[in-house]
Amino acid sequence: ALVGRSKGVPIVVLAVLYQRSPSIILSLKEKNITKPTDLYGKRLGVRIKSTNYNQYLALAKKVNLNRSMIEEIPVDNGIPELLTGRIDALTNYFYGSLSATDLETLGYDVNEIFVEDYGIHVYSQSIITNEDMIKNNLDLVKRFIKATMRGWNYAKDNPEESVSIFLKYNPQINETKARMDFKKVLTLLESNVT
Repeated sequence: ALVGRSKGVPIVVLAVLYQRSPSIILSLKEKNITKPTDLYGKRLGVRIKSTNYNQYLALAKKVNLNRSMIEEIPVDNGIPELLTGRIDALTNYFYGSLSATDLETLGYDVNEIFVEDYGIHVYSQSIITNEDMIKNNLDLVKRFIKATMRGWNYAKDNPEESVSIFLKYNPQINETKARMDFKKVLTLLESNVT
């Protein structure tokens, strides 16, 4: 949204749902990668076009990580490469599709280095519209935000019911994974950052 706005796209962020970034550096526990410098001498899978990669770059700069000591390997998915040992770690999200939760659901123990823990405070999931929508349909915009926030508050207060409703409309999703993902998402909704 910021990049688009800086280029003249008339978008407006109406609300930020995730107050914390879900970006992590993911590895199997056996690799013993628990802090950024543990990546030295290792192969890191990076999704060049993802926000995870940009947050990894910010992390590297923030902690003065010597990237020349890390072999950065471009990947599309990364999970298969992690499981086969082609890479030792992966820039990723800690929930959702192709994430740490997928590995945990399959019984793998993982380590997660949260960029947030190293001072990279980036808002994540947001509700976005454009200037014309606000100008021409302000009442609709206000009602949409109010309804969305009411829905999120209900979901926080009723997590079991919320996941059950989600699974009803997404039966292809693994139930254990959905429950783990939702529990993780709830940790993103509030932040101590001021």
